Amino acid sequence: MNKEWIKETARDLVALGGLPFFLLVVVRLSIPPAHTNYVLQIILSGVIFFILSIFLKPNINAGLSFILLILVSIFYGDWKFGILAGIMYILLITSLFYLKKDWKGILKGIVLGAISVAIGYSAV
Repeated sequence: MNKEWIKETARDLVALGGLPFFLLVVVRLSIPPAHTNYVLQIILSGVIFFILSIFLKPNINAGLSFILLILVSIFYGDWKFGILAGIMYILLITSLFYLKKDWKGILKGIVLGAISVAIGYSAV
């Protein structure tokens, strides 16, 4: 059986934690009617994450996607969306392991994403 489709799907899932997708979400929330508080929370969380990542070398995908998971789930305020986003996040993390990314970097990404969300959410 050809497992190339599994690897391709894993890469697609990991892309949900990439900078282009992160920026896409920020731009979408900026379109009128703009949701200023949510945009500021996401931007601030992202900036904090990138500052911390200079020193701690986390997995960027694990961290940025955690920020989006939490803050976009709060934005929509719908438990069905939260469950779907949570499942997608678990699949993203599973994909990182499947693609043999460093587990320490993945863990650092999750932790730094959580710290960044806590600061960004509280500050705005």
